[in-house]
Amino acid sequence: MHESDRQRLNTLTAAIGAPAVAHAAIEGDDAAGEAAQRTATPQIDALLRRVTALTALLRDRDGSEWDAIDQLAAQLLMSDLAAVTSLTRALNGLSSSRLADALANLVAAGQDAERVLQSET
Repeated sequence: MHESDRQRLNTLTAAIGAPAVAHAAIEGDDAAGEAAQRTATPQIDALLRRVTALTALLRDRDGSEWDAIDQLAAQLLMSDLAAVTSLTRALNGLSSSRLADALANLVAAGQDAERVLQSET
């Protein structure tokens, strides 16, 4: 293995780091949704840092043919992008449900306030 290949492999190994995603269930009530968001957000951030490192590794190619290191980096990049997409979609779905619950609570609080005001007059 050439020294430049060894250096690229070391860079790839450093970019991989520790596993970034501990598959959390992203569903449930408001408290579970809040916990899922607190868990998923740092995971997405870690994945995006890894995507940035892998993209830089592939961008800094010297123009030669792709080898096994490049192919591995590209596969990891695609896998990380798929994980980011999946987590983001799940959080988006959860957000709409949490917002609908918050709106229903706000409407109910407004109705309660109206009743209290009417009963005082």
